[in-house]
Amino acid sequence: MRDRPFAGIQTQSGFWFCGTGGLGDESSCGNGSFDLSNDVRKPTFNAFRFPFVAYADGSHVKIWGKRPGGVGNPIQIWRRKPSGKWNKVVTIDPGATFGKTFKSSWTKGFYQARIPVKGIRSVPFSLTRVGDKSVLPFGCLSTPTCDKNGRPN
Repeated sequence: MRDRPFAGIQTQSGFWFCGTGGLGDESSCGNGSFDLSNDVRKPTFNAFRFPFVAYADGSHVKIWGKRPGGVGNPIQIWRRKPSGKWNKVVTIDPGATFGKTFKSSWTKGFYQARIPVKGIRSVPFSLTRVGDKSVLPFGCLSTPTCDKNGRPN
């Protein structure tokens, strides 16, 4: 999936920037070309390749993730302290999908899954819960419409 910029709309839904790594690159893909050689991977791409979530529940942290396809090495779970330093919490050797609950006094901040042998890291997941947000993942070309900033009306 790649962006296909629409004039005046900032919402883009692909995993790759069409051409350069920004939203102002309509000239590189607005000509009907499907040449992917200049596309740039978006930071969110890894969230789909190695999904990982962590939730605080009282004095426990619950994690869930899915190992990247074809990678069978042990997975390490790390947490980031307020100082910004990362510390390893536990190493697990799960199947394709993994989940674990562990007691922790660290119920704030970020957790991350890593497969160090392969140099693969999940996107860090914040334990701070956020509210729901209405999003039109494929832009505003249908109902509902969007305002001039690309937000749903």
